[in-house]
Amino acid sequence: MSDTPRTDKEAEEVMFTPTPSKPGCGFGEAVDADFARTLERELATANETIQKLRKKKSKKKSMVSAYSLAILKSIKQQAMKIKGATSVSHIYPRAYCIAKPAPLCAVFVTPCMDSEPQIRNEKYSSAHTVGNGVENVKVGDWCAIAYVTTPGCGTLYALPI
Repeated sequence: MSDTPRTDKEAEEVMFTPTPSKPGCGFGEAVDADFARTLERELATANETIQKLRKKKSKKKSMVSAYSLAILKSIKQQAMKIKGATSVSHIYPRAYCIAKPAPLCAVFVTPCMDSEPQIRNEKYSSAHTVGNGVENVKVGDWCAIAYVTTPGCGTLYALPI
């Protein structure tokens, strides 16, 4: 069996058909069969690579424990109870309060592994200034923080865990 079945089929049709059998396959629109076979092989290789990457990605997704997913779901449900909340994103399930410079302001650090892949930096933890839901938070407390979108704005909220 050939590794370029589509090209072989087209080349065979062209060899035994005196005129182009398909509309749009007139003069000047044909390519060399060897070039077409090369392209077909490259396409097959690219498709195989894509399939391998998809399998690898799906394995990574399955590595998240059911326990972790349950925690994230619980935090998201809690955040959606905030008045006017339309969506919740950027959930950090582990946020440690390192400073409370004002009654309605707290500074949290989150471990790098809780950050989204596009902003993750293993060299340091991220610091977040939060002004909502921090009334009862003290320095040294652990909370979850999440970005909550409401009509007209979005901001970080501290959520008890």
